[in-house]
Amino acid sequence: MIALAFSLFLCVAQAGTLYVNGTPVDGLKSYAFEQVDVRVDDKGNIWIDAPKYNVSLGEEAKGRSSTGGSRADSAVESDLPRGSWWLVSEDQGSTGHKVAVMVNGQAVKIVESGGQQVIFDISPYLHKGTNVVTFRNSGTDSPGGAALEIMIGPGSIVGSKVTIDRPKLTYKRNSASQGGESDDNQTLVID
Repeated sequence: MIALAFSLFLCVAQAGTLYVNGTPVDGLKSYAFEQVDVRVDDKGNIWIDAPKYNVSLGEEAKGRSSTGGSRADSAVESDLPRGSWWLVSEDQGSTGHKVAVMVNGQAVKIVESGGQQVIFDISPYLHKGTNVVTFRNSGTDSPGGAALEIMIGPGSIVGSKVTIDRPKLTYKRNSASQGGESDDNQTLVID
């Protein structure tokens, strides 16, 4: 474990950039992640896919651009600029919901009741034209509480905040939603 951490540190120090969930975090220090996937690309960049963690853009990360997302090997050859489309969750006190978000058949993010807000650059998974976004609920049979909402739309980064101009897709679950496993396929057309 220590050898792997030291090797990862050397790779970042020598060549590549460290990305967590597609966000460059070269200044990250003294932090341990659990239950993550780690990949090193051919440029020496280290990609950490950490579905249980949220990453905010700070001053150092603001000026950097990512070349492929947290799962670049799965992302499509996107013709959209990084940071142009966002997935944002808002949990108003829901319980029992677990939603996997898939874009064009590829798993992108999991949003769960009681989790931290998800703010995720979804641009690498989209392309101009027609995209199919699937919201797959696999929560409990008896969800409760208030609403869990997932929005996808064009947005921008202003300072360290992400702003969605107007959501193009919205998926909402609440205590009246049917429990168990279900899919909601929505079409997103990008000009």
